[in-house]
Amino acid sequence: MNNNNAPHPHPAGPHRRNRTASAPRLLRHVVLLLLTAVLMPLAARAQDVVVESSLDRAEILVGEQCRLSVTVKANEGARVVWPQYNEADTLMAGVEVVRSGSCDTLPSPAKGRIMLQRDYVLTSFDSAIYALRPIEVSVDGKPYPSRSKLGLKVSSIPVDTVHVDQYYPPFGVMESPFVWQADILLCALGAWLPLIVALLLLVRLTQARPMRHKVVIKPKTPPAREAREALKDWEHGVGAESSQTIKALYVALADTLRRYLSRRYGHDFTDRTTEEVLGCLSEDLPAEEMRLTAEVLRTADSVKFARYCPSQAIRERHYAAVLTIVEKTLDDVQEHPQTIVRYEAYGDRGQRIIRMTIAGAVVVCVLTAVGLVAYTLYMLFTYLV
Repeated sequence: MNNNNAPHPHPAGPHRRNRTASAPRLLRHVVLLLLTAVLMPLAARAQDVVVESSLDRAEILVGEQCRLSVTVKANEGARVVWPQYNEADTLMAGVEVVRSGSCDTLPSPAKGRIMLQRDYVLTSFDSAIYALRPIEVSVDGKPYPSRSKLGLKVSSIPVDTVHVDQYYPPFGVMESPFVWQADILLCALGAWLPLIVALLLLVRLTQARPMRHKVVIKPKTPPAREAREALKDWEHGVGAESSQTIKALYVALADTLRRYLSRRYGHDFTDRTTEEVLGCLSEDLPAEEMRLTAEVLRTADSVKFARYCPSQAIRERHYAAVLTIVEKTLDDVQEHPQTIVRYEAYGDRGQRIIRMTIAGAVVVCVLTAVGLVAYTLYMLFTYLV
């Protein structure tokens, strides 16, 4: 049989059927993309408002208080209405609202967003475990419940039910005693003293001028006073009868007169003869005192070298003559000398020793001040803690 006239399948037939089957699938993908583009902004907008809540403590005793914080995250310009609770209102059965706090604005990390927070103080007088219901906050007229699931455990206070007679009334208000801490004040003030001393010593140590010490030179006994004291010691010899005592008396009178005149007029009559002494004093002494001086000195020479023994009247006259010469010729300036005070520098060795001593004193003062400050801080810490 000749099959040439039988129909043959077209080679493009299977491809045409594939294109016809893929058309509904492509249309389905397009519809899904359009729905996604329409619904994603709505879903994103629904996530613009976030309400969260938290408790500062999850367990309290009967009558204690805890803080419930509610946070709202929304877009800028959104109108937020918080739930209002009056005093003694119940958040749920067994949980009371003691106080509603004010609304606070917190810094938001996202631009164009705001973060608000409000606290509620809760309490409970029934021991139980409470599952707090979500807090609803109205944002732009739409309520949004908090997403957090919170639980609060209220425990009862342990009571001694065996010894029921040992219930005591509450303690009264006790005033805290106020005691002055004198030791702290003294240590704080005492720390300044070594610091000031160390500062003064350091200033002196850095100065270039040498260390000096005070020298006080006491004046000698005035000439007239010295002569009176010497004559007073020989007053008993005026009435003596022994030749040795009389000789010693005139030696003392001559030496006292020579020494007084030497100091009074600035001459040295120690090794000079009587005539030399009289020659030097001829221009200084008045005539009467010059005559008495010559008589006493010449009589003393006669007693010492010629063994002359004057009578008691003459001895008394010469003794009084020396006193007269002293009283008539004394100088008020010489009789009232001033004490000489001067400052002398130490030697090189003394300078080193003193400067090392001052440096050591500075170190000791600083360490003392640091110790007092540390002790004061320790006392303050002990007192405060």
